[in-house]
Amino acid sequence: MTKNTMICLFTIFTFFPFFCWGMAHQQGRQALQQLELLKQNLHKKISWVDIRIEKSLRSKDEKLSQIEPLGQLRKEYLLRLDLYNRLGLGIESYFKGGELKVFLTGYLLKLSEIELKENPQDSLWRFALYMSRALDKVPERFEQPIDFISAYVSFSTLLEPKPPEDFIISRNYTNGRDFAVGSPIERDQIGQKELPTLQAPIKIQVKTTDIIKAAGAAGAAGAAGAAGDSNQGLSKDSNQGLSKDS
Repeated sequence: MTKNTMICLFTIFTFFPFFCWGMAHQQGRQALQQLELLKQNLHKKISWVDIRIEKSLRSKDEKLSQIEPLGQLRKEYLLRLDLYNRLGLGIESYFKGGELKVFLTGYLLKLSEIELKENPQDSLWRFALYMSRALDKVPERFEQPIDFISAYVSFSTLLEPKPPEDFIISRNYTNGRDFAVGSPIERDQIGQKELPTLQAPIKIQVKTTDIIKAAGAAGAAGAAGAAGDSNQGLSKDSNQGLSKDS
């Protein structure tokens, strides 16, 4: 073994552990920052619910059936806050490197075991188990684990957890952060919606400049419409998760 080879190997074995530690530290820090943003958002929602509850209790016209859902919503938000606190504590205390998704999968499974033994009447153990299974099987290659967990929390709720299979069906399309539902269609129906337009006679007495302008306007409108449909789909999924709390 040459001297240069020995120096190279010494350098690798000396600095590679520090490199791995740096990568793990970066993953953990990013995850903690994401969790902190989620918790800040939850604190705002809890404050809003508290104000609504106070106003409802003081109002003589407010019915009991309208107040109770607010209490359930507050309980759901508190459960989410507790979950994010536990995840943050686990990452900060025990995550030493490797793939964050794998760590969180095992951590949630352990959390489910602890909760089942200590608080079997609560729903957290079931949610943690479902979340662990979903995290192990579902995420896209480049999907951030905390974003995935947040999406599952919004879809399922902690008060009435939904199994991971339902979540898989609900996210036919995802960009790594958001997800949307696709509509199944039979093979022989593909293109049927656009067929009348394609069969319509084409008027060629139109200036080229007008065609270009029309195409540009149609493209912009199509993009805006697609974005609106996607946002409506996402909002609907999120609201369905919380509607059961209400």
